[in-house]
Amino acid sequence: MFCARNPHKREQRLLEAADRGNLNAIERALRAGANVNWSDANGFTAMILAAQRGDIACVRVLLYAGASADVASVSGFTPLMFAARRGHTECLRALLEYGARADAVANDGGTAVIYACVGGHVACLEMLFERGASARALARDVAVASEHARCWRALLARAIDERAETTTEAEANERNVLEKKTDAPAVNNDVSAVMATTDAPARRTDVGTSALMLAAAAGDEESVRMLIEKGANVNARDKNGSTALMRAVEQGHHKILRVLLDSGADLNATDDAPGVGSR
Repeated sequence: MFCARNPHKREQRLLEAADRGNLNAIERALRAGANVNWSDANGFTAMILAAQRGDIACVRVLLYAGASADVASVSGFTPLMFAARRGHTECLRALLEYGARADAVANDGGTAVIYACVGGHVACLEMLFERGASARALARDVAVASEHARCWRALLARAIDERAETTTEAEANERNVLEKKTDAPAVNNDVSAVMATTDAPARRTDVGTSALMLAAAAGDEESVRMLIEKGANVNARDKNGSTALMRAVEQGHHKILRVLLDSGADLNATDDAPGVGSR
């Protein structure tokens, strides 16, 4: 009886070895000629499986053998994202050294920065920032950082640095003029009423998001007060029209609402009204 030959038997053994963390079996499969970048139906390669396990020895052997550090699964997840999500700092470092993109984006919009914050892995987050990853990538999912205070602090510091690096003198002057023209409305400090009546948009955006918006969304009262004291515009908008007040409402941060309202945040602003876009 004729049996069809499996053309990917060596590659399948390689993936099985990587999934088990069997370094000897990985080396045998590679010596037998297995394609180190072969992927299964889900787009998983031996590198993705090794990074997911956090097996630095297997990751290094695969990298030396020519495995791609930037390969993505069918869902767009890269080895770097798996390492960041699980806090595998040594794997993260090795992947970055071999060219993994720190700002790669998965199909669901997630990045290694987002997954590091979700897992509360500050060391991974700081390593990604050192390699050029952007804090702006987390803006639309900033609520995850509020569960891990140290990650949020690192994120906020990076966001402030990025704004300082990209703000031109003309933009700074324009914001100063606009801030002086902003009238502080008479507001109702009954936060329960604010929660019930303010239109809080469900969507978030990483376009034009300010550090104050990030802090408000994360419920970080200390950072909100600090930013306002340093001159942050409480009525600034992103390009979807959202303000820091709307972000706070969306996340249910009552204390932040009081701070923003006491500082002149516009209670009557809606997300479709024209406004000042932060940069």
